[in-house]
Amino acid sequence: MSRLEALKAQSRHKYAEKWRDKSYHERSPAVDAKEDILPAINSFFKRDIPRRGEWGGGFECGSVLDVGAGTGRIAPFLKEAGHRVGLHDCVANCFDKEAVKSADDLIICDITELPENAYDVVLCSDVMEHIPPELAGGAIRAVARCCRKGAVFGISNLPVDLHVNLQDAEGWMNDLYGAFNVVEKLPGRVYHPRQTPDNWFLFRCEKGGE
Repeated sequence: MSRLEALKAQSRHKYAEKWRDKSYHERSPAVDAKEDILPAINSFFKRDIPRRGEWGGGFECGSVLDVGAGTGRIAPFLKEAGHRVGLHDCVANCFDKEAVKSADDLIICDITELPENAYDVVLCSDVMEHIPPELAGGAIRAVARCCRKGAVFGISNLPVDLHVNLQDAEGWMNDLYGAFNVVEKLPGRVYHPRQTPDNWFLFRCEKGGE
């Protein structure tokens, strides 16, 4: 087994164990930040149809995959906007049973094994900081291959136990530009008592040809 494959296996084992802890299911960072994340996702779609629910915002529908979804509790909000929703994680014991009811697809695999060209937009919130630096570039490229329009990344560099990749915003932008043609750092509010604008970043990334 190569070093990279060993790191992937260690990560899957670590999070399978972590999700057995019920307290780890209490927070959903993507839902905490939905007031910023959902408009960023919807911005990839046209604005010429009637409003669909609180989070529809007058956009056309598309398909959205939440990568590293954890509990998957963002799924009902994406569904309310009219999107086809996929939930992904590297382990199966993380998903909230009620959230899964709003998902059209469940994908269990390493992030580098995502299906290619399969969804209009990929959401990757509070995931990259959990991925070792040696694997981060491959994970970003896999997200780029999976989406047709682009991706939204929410990334924290808060120094807590499970965060193993603590780059600043400029470092993450450089990595994202390796896979996307356009990378924009969006203004984001702070949703956690220990977060500041300097340690939680929101990026909107477009593929070429959009």
